Amino acid sequence: MGWKFWNRQANGSLSDKVKKTLFVQFALGTDEVELLRAVLKSGRLDGKKVRYIRIYDPTPVEADSQPIRRYEDLDSQEHRIRFQGHIEKYGPVHLEKVEVSHVPSGHQELTGRFRDAVAARFNLDSSEVAVLRYVEKEGMLAVRAVRYVRIFDPAFFEGSENVAQSYDDLDNYQGAVLFQGYFEPNGMVYLSDRRRQSAA
Repeated sequence: MGWKFWNRQANGSLSDKVKKTLFVQFALGTDEVELLRAVLKSGRLDGKKVRYIRIYDPTPVEADSQPIRRYEDLDSQEHRIRFQGHIEKYGPVHLEKVEVSHVPSGHQELTGRFRDAVAARFNLDSSEVAVLRYVEKEGMLAVRAVRYVRIFDPAFFEGSENVAQSYDDLDNYQGAVLFQGYFEPNGMVYLSDRRRQSAA
């Protein structure tokens, strides 16, 4: 029975054993743990069979994000990895937290649920949202990790050599920022309307 469980593909939801490690070692809440997903691959470490594991955020907002089906799929999306390590066949789970120092550089198009949420929240049609771009960066709000986001109109920079490639680039161009807020770890986005503040 143990061999069958060990050898079958186990990508997707976290096992009870992995969840327990996240609860105890990293003091994560139940809601946050339930949202995370994992990909695994078999290997050997110090002569023993192990399963290498990457635990990641399954709620991408990047326009060019690809579906995560295999361990290697995260090689090009390392900023989404929250924890990684290995699981011993008849032993404990070994995990370490991955500290994210950056997100992909460059502004990005609004796509999928993120685009639809912005359109609905601010009563915009699809053509208006299609021309907008956003930049983001990792940060902390209270005691939890979030992704701060700024949505801007690239037309603001037409005819200029300057262009926003990162969140901090917009510090000096507040007039370009239309909406600003943050993503929660569960994928929920909270945005404020900067257009009203700019007009005031």
